[in-house]
Amino acid sequence: MGLIGAALFAAALPIFPGPAYAADTVSASSQNGYSRLSFAFAPTGHVTAASDGSVLIFSFDRKTTLDPNAMAKLMGDAVASVHADADGKTFRYALNQPFKLHQSAVGDRAVVDLAPENFTGAMPDLAPIKPPAPKPVDAANLPALAVRAGSYTNFTRLVFDWNKDVPYTVFPGAGKMTIKFEAAVKPDLSAIARFQPPWVKNAAWHLEGGNTVVEFETDTDSGYHDFKDGTHVVLDILAPKTDVNAYAPPSDKGAGAEKPRATAIVGVTKMQAASIADTAKQLQPAAKPAANTKTPVPPAPAKADAKP
Repeated sequence: MGLIGAALFAAALPIFPGPAYAADTVSASSQNGYSRLSFAFAPTGHVTAASDGSVLIFSFDRKTTLDPNAMAKLMGDAVASVHADADGKTFRYALNQPFKLHQSAVGDRAVVDLAPENFTGAMPDLAPIKPPAPKPVDAANLPALAVRAGSYTNFTRLVFDWNKDVPYTVFPGAGKMTIKFEAAVKPDLSAIARFQPPWVKNAAWHLEGGNTVVEFETDTDSGYHDFKDGTHVVLDILAPKTDVNAYAPPSDKGAGAEKPRATAIVGVTKMQAASIADTAKQLQPAAKPAANTKTPVPPAPAKADAKP
């Protein structure tokens, strides 16, 4: 009886040493031309195998509950004798024949594959453990993030009242502003809907992985300025075509602080807009002239609740 096939006469029969409680186990199975010993450890443990052609050595990183003689029976006539070291961490098997050895481990599982020397097939590794799928986030259970809104002479201020330091990134676009926070919360945008501050409209939010993304529409000719006041994040949206030199917000760093710089939102240029309009007229010669939909800038009453 050789190493392969019938040699593993206890194939798929696990060894459960000692009483019925969490313990190490090993089982044997015949594969496509080779035999596999499958180990599982409880509590956590690991095994490595090595052979010089005449002796097969199993080394465990802790004392194992496995029975070395039961393991010898799993390997059948391939084993001539067995010796276990006194510490219970090393089993040595004298072999009746040489073989090819392959081993693989994932977590608390390990396999040791034994094949004849003339074996030319593949002895595959254990498949990696797939991480559990992330649980869907229930927005109703997220912590609330207060958002304040206020209007000034030539800009609108939004204040995100974080109670901890949270990294964020601002993504300006033509007619649209996006701010991404690296934390999952439920922003309360009711202040924007209630006050309807100039140059900020249609605010909404959504989750993106573990991040919170707030988006709203603005004017394509607006600029912006963002900064942090402690843990609070402040975002100022400038009135369209505002000269940045005329932008004088309340100082975010106290009296004498350096004047903040506003960033223009890059959008479609006037030349591009004119070209698009001319093309549209050529495609629709019978279309009526578009009505002037430009909304005049409303007077902006000062609101003090958005000061950081």
